[in-house]
Amino acid sequence: MLVLRQCCLDISGEHADITLDTLQEQARIGVRDLILAPNLVNILSSKKATYLHFVVDPTKPIWGILTTFENARYLQGLSNKAGKDAFLVVSEPQQLSNGVYLASDHLGVRAISFGETDVTQSSSYEQPGIWWTFQNTNKSQRYFLKCYSDGFKMRDLHVVKSQEDVLAPLARWSLLPPNPEAIWYLNLDDRAGGRHYFKVLECEGPEITGYSACLLDEDLLYLHSHREDEDFSFYSEGRGDRLHAVWLYFPVEKHERVVEVWRLRRRPTFWRDILLLRTNKSRVFFLGANANMAQPDAIFERVALLAAQPSRLWFSSQGDGVDCLAFDCEDKRHDKNEAPPSFHDPSTWSSRMCVQQVFNKSVRLGGVTEVVPCRTWIPGSTGIVGLIFTYSDGSRESVGKVRLDHLLPRIEVDPAGEMWIGARLLHPSGAVVELMRVIPSTGQTFHGGNPSQEGLTWLRILWRGRLDWNFLYSKCFINVNDQANINQHMSIDMLLESWAGREWEKEEVSGQLVVRAC
Repeated sequence: MLVLRQCCLDISGEHADITLDTLQEQARIGVRDLILAPNLVNILSSKKATYLHFVVDPTKPIWGILTTFENARYLQGLSNKAGKDAFLVVSEPQQLSNGVYLASDHLGVRAISFGETDVTQSSSYEQPGIWWTFQNTNKSQRYFLKCYSDGFKMRDLHVVKSQEDVLAPLARWSLLPPNPEAIWYLNLDDRAGGRHYFKVLECEGPEITGYSACLLDEDLLYLHSHREDEDFSFYSEGRGDRLHAVWLYFPVEKHERVVEVWRLRRRPTFWRDILLLRTNKSRVFFLGANANMAQPDAIFERVALLAAQPSRLWFSSQGDGVDCLAFDCEDKRHDKNEAPPSFHDPSTWSSRMCVQQVFNKSVRLGGVTEVVPCRTWIPGSTGIVGLIFTYSDGSRESVGKVRLDHLLPRIEVDPAGEMWIGARLLHPSGAVVELMRVIPSTGQTFHGGNPSQEGLTWLRILWRGRLDWNFLYSKCFINVNDQANINQHMSIDMLLESWAGREWEKEEVSGQLVVRAC
């Protein structure tokens, strides 16, 4: 937890002609005016916060005032005057040329730093609930610090050219980019959303065991990189605990890292483009539905080649889903000046095309050494919604929906044996997988006369060929093919591999691929 201390603020800052008493008086006046307002009900129902603001002059010494709220310390305000209980933040204005760092939570400003100090060292690792902002300060240009307050603690600070300037909300980061000014943004959704809060997705590291993506309808809600012995509380973030939320799992090997970010261009026919993460093993994590749909003019575009050490990206984590990504690597898009999202009116949304959200995944069955089933997490439901396969070379693949906090015990596989899947057929199509049995080659039976198995249709699967597992929310469509290759289902993995090879190892590539269905 960040604590604002005077010893951490031997940096650069700025003040306004405001004291603690003045700030409290402004708050009392604001509350009085609110209570007496004739449209009080409309004001309260609008859910729009209106903050007091005051301006600090960076050419003068700056003083700070602290306060405590709910056992946490906050910055109450900055001032160019020394008031009661105030401490000196900046005595030499020339120190203000290195930028302003701000750490906040949902209630207010927790720490501030003018230039790099021991406070900014905390921005190099994530802390739950803490968000960072950075604003550049140019010593050669005149500017002011515009502070926003709820009357008790500071809520935000903007660097402005004039006292009347009103800036758009600033981007906030769970992990501050090493070079914030090098950041560029990729919009995924035409519906105007927020790009204010960005969480980091680490794309490299020996401790990373895989990635998960949460989707609801057409929207990507959350991204996560897995580590051994991790806390599973992230499954409830970003609406991930919603009834029909889909969790996809993409396991990786120890030295496998995400090296490229691609997108499947679907706008303007659909609202949202689909993301693809490609690894240095030429594997692709398709973050969307209908991966195997034949599309007459599917355009896959490489948007970013991630730098190594560290390899990371940032994704917007609040609002209606992940509608924006942020990168500090080279921009590989053809059009680097794309228009921002423009559809603000929900009444226009119905004109966009919608398709049934079927998720597709095919995996090879040969060489499997163990399988781990995943049980459903929907309250009141039973059954198996996904599987994780481990192969003799140590690699892993998954099908269906997978949450690591709902895995069943792992099962060893006899390559000469069989797997049986017991499904309850649904009308008019699809099924729910209720049971599975992995049978060794010793001739053991899989059906013991258990009444719970009555009414199930059993599918026999040998450890060869390919398993196609498609699903739509709570029902799935399973098929077994003796041919291990994808053929007419040509996977995205093979598509990008056959066209681009290991593009991250080459100096220059063409970034766009158009696939025309035969």
